[in-house]
Amino acid sequence: MAETGFKRFIPALIPIVMEIIKRIKRDRNHDRDIEKIDQTQEKLSTLENLIVKMEKKTQDNRNLMEKQFATIKTFLIVNSILLLGVLLILLRSLSPSCPW
Repeated sequence: MAETGFKRFIPALIPIVMEIIKRIKRDRNHDRDIEKIDQTQEKLSTLENLIVKMEKKTQDNRNLMEKQFATIKTFLIVNSILLLGVLLILLRSLSPSCPW
């Protein structure tokens, strides 16, 4: 008797099962599309972060080069002054009658 009752509900269960399967497929496709969008947004965020890091590193390198250029210029000036002093001493020692 239970079998006849179940057979009686089979035609009603088939559309319900089909509807459940259809909704599961739709939800799965929707979730997959959301993941694609999230991956794209995540990649864009990663690229933006890398660009910001690269700009910061570039600015740091530029500042470092400016400091090193200033240091080199200072040493060149000091070395030029010392070279002039040495040349004056050599010239004075070569000609004692020089007025400097």
